[in-house]
Amino acid sequence: MNLSFLDAKPKLDTTCILTIEALTPLSMVTKAPGKYYRSQAGPSDEMVFGMIENALGWHIDARERTQLLNRIKKKQGLDAAASGVGFSSLLQFHISFTMRMIPSVTYFQDLWSQHLKGASFVGGSREYDYRAIPIMNAEAAKTVVLNDRADAVKAEDALNNFEPGQSVHLSVVRPYFPQYYVSP
Repeated sequence: MNLSFLDAKPKLDTTCILTIEALTPLSMVTKAPGKYYRSQAGPSDEMVFGMIENALGWHIDARERTQLLNRIKKKQGLDAAASGVGFSSLLQFHISFTMRMIPSVTYFQDLWSQHLKGASFVGGSREYDYRAIPIMNAEAAKTVVLNDRADAVKAEDALNNFEPGQSVHLSVVRPYFPQYYVSP
């Protein structure tokens, strides 16, 4: 692969329009996760650079990438920026993004790492069994509370037979949620 153009001083003298249309839901994570991945509504520059590098077939390992970026720094005095997860693009000196139009998006907290424990799995996934829809709608409307308190109703029929203001135990809905990672 010939990457000799990286040695030339960048000239940002050409304009183009790049349109990216997501065909499936995306999780755009900009930082290494803590308890769960924190996604954002639109792609960062680093994400777009990475997408372009992938489209070009550039699958360069971290060691070789670091060597190339050090060569650029030595020849041109340009310091490479890195994303929150440590990705540095080879294209960052040759492409600049000036305007973004991001459509409205659906957003939710992807708490997949906590599906198997605690109460957070309830709000962390849109993926659940259709039989849980009535109680999930009631929980979203704040007419039912889902929690793991000892005094919460644990009867299986509480999934469909709940009263406004009632506290329903998480064990009633847990079987209707995925017990594995599901991408948003």
